Amino acid sequence: MNKVRFYLILLVCLILVINTVRSIGDLYRGGDRVSQAQKKLAELEAENARLVREKKQVNSPEFVEEQARNKLGMGKPGEVTVVLPEKLLQVAQIVSIDQTPNWKKWVKLLF
Repeated sequence: MNKVRFYLILLVCLILVINTVRSIGDLYRGGDRVSQAQKKLAELEAENARLVREKKQVNSPEFVEEQARNKLGMGKPGEVTVVLPEKLLQVAQIVSIDQTPNWKKWVKLLF
């Protein structure tokens, strides 16, 4: 009877130790979840701040005017809107103007 009581107490102690170890593991993982949630919160706050700045810019009259001019071809009263063909715009972007002074060009040519 004494041995049965000893093994029963040992079993209860073993169960308590296992549960304690599991609880400690859960607490440790809980700390990881908190730090992950804090990181996620910081990311979301940064994105929110960026979106607020973008909304402020988009709602500004300057942005609305720029979009109306560039995308819709509109202008202020009294202005004339000139629309250039896409082909001409592509050629204008390809041509680059040489900013080298003439004397440097001559030196390069002669020497």
